[in-house]
Amino acid sequence: MKKIIVFILLFISFGLKAQVNYIAVEAKYLSFINQQNNLDLIKDNLRNSEMVVDSIIFLHPSDKYAAEVLANLTYSYFLAKDYALTFVSGIRYFLFSNNSDYEQMVKRIMIDAGKHFHYSAVQVNSIIVEARSKGRENDKLIYLLQNAISLKTRKVSSFINHYIFAAEEHSLYLPRWAYQYAYFINLGIGPKCAYKMTNFTDNQNIFRSTSYTSDLNTLQKINVFLHRLF
Repeated sequence: MKKIIVFILLFISFGLKAQVNYIAVEAKYLSFINQQNNLDLIKDNLRNSEMVVDSIIFLHPSDKYAAEVLANLTYSYFLAKDYALTFVSGIRYFLFSNNSDYEQMVKRIMIDAGKHFHYSAVQVNSIIVEARSKGRENDKLIYLLQNAISLKTRKVSSFINHYIFAAEEHSLYLPRWAYQYAYFINLGIGPKCAYKMTNFTDNQNIFRSTSYTSDLNTLQKINVFLHRLF
């Protein structure tokens, strides 16, 4: 109910126009709930924010509110103590935002989140610099996936799967290793083992298999064996 009221107020604040800029509304809403530190609203809004981010990345990359949404969503994940998604969301900001208004804020958040994955401030800065150097949309998505996979945590599995599907929907090329990793994860193999098993030098197009099995006991045995092996 609170979310509905806030959205109504934001709608009125932007004027009763024939077409409201939903990216602008989301930017202001994210800023509002973050300032309130309302964790219930923050967590409830994450999925909606991700849909807006998809719209920014694939449809409206030049929207003037894009950076505000990307930065404030990163902060939302941080407030929710989801440090894996905080980190990749921060990288996404540097890949897909077109201005530097929130750079220092996002950088500080990434450094704090990166500590949970043993990243130093120097390493985080290096990741940011490389992210800013990516020009083509394909290269940006590949870099985002590389860094998400490097965290070696299931916290980003859905995030990785989402961008693989999104790349296919928008006819964007991804190297075969991205599909390999997702395939291993969806089999039930742990992120650390899946990372070691993935051939990151294999840049050929598309690896897939429809031979998924529903035998969870077998998958668990494979996982235990691989943990011993590695």
